[in-house]
This record gives sequence, C-alpha cells and structure tokens, in this order.
Amino acid sequence: MKVLPCLALAVLSACQTKTEMRNLPWDSGVAKTYAAPFDKVRNACEDSLRELFFKINEKDSHATEASRYQLLSSQGPTSGNRYARVHIENQATQCTVWVVVRSKVDSRENEPADNLIAEDMHKKIAARLAK
Repeated sequence: MKVLPCLALAVLSACQTKTEMRNLPWDSGVAKTYAAPFDKVRNACEDSLRELFFKINEKDSHATEASRYQLLSSQGPTSGNRYARVHIENQATQCTVWVVVRSKVDSRENEPADNLIAEDMHKKIAARLAK
C-alpha cells in the first residue's frame, strides 16, 4: 500500500502545470516578429489557438506590463492534452510573439511535437496577418 502514494507523487511531479507555464520567463519559446499593430496580432494569436483546439483561459490572459500581453490556454485529453502560452510584446511598429507549448505529461518524447505545434502556431498567425 505504500507504493501507491509514491507512484502518485511520481506521476504528479512529471506533469506540467498551469502555474509553471505562467511563470516561465517571458522570452521562452519560439519567437517571431510581425509588422502589424498589437490588436491585430493579439486577435491572430487568439484565433490560431482556437484553430488548434486550445481553450483560452480568460482569467490567465492579461497584460503583464504596459507593453506585454500573455495568453494562457489548454487542450483537453481528446485534443492533445497540452498547455500553450503566447506572450506578445508590443513595440512601436511591430510585435514580437513567443509561443511555448508543453504536454501536460512532461516527457522527452513530447518535446519535438510541442515545438512543431509552436512553429505551426506561428504559421497560422502569419497567415492571418497576411489577409
């Protein structure tokens, strides 16, 4: 019976949490710069997250500083079981966007797929901004 609590602790320690995603350095992830106004970039980011079946957590999506905005989102187990954090830095004539995607079950096998999803997210953002 002592094995069960130890097993549960091991499983929980291997899980990515929303708090860990929220507390990553703001420049973590795959970065791209877009020559577009902030509101248009933010809308493109939100639409791209939804297209990839991420549900945006409105409570955790907010301005972190005057020129920075963060979107925190998640997928359920049927659509990928991942978290995504999008960090937007509003500069005078452009915006830089950092995308971090992490599987809720942290493992090295998930890392390549997480990075591909982040890259795909940037492709979707760029396509929306080109319209």
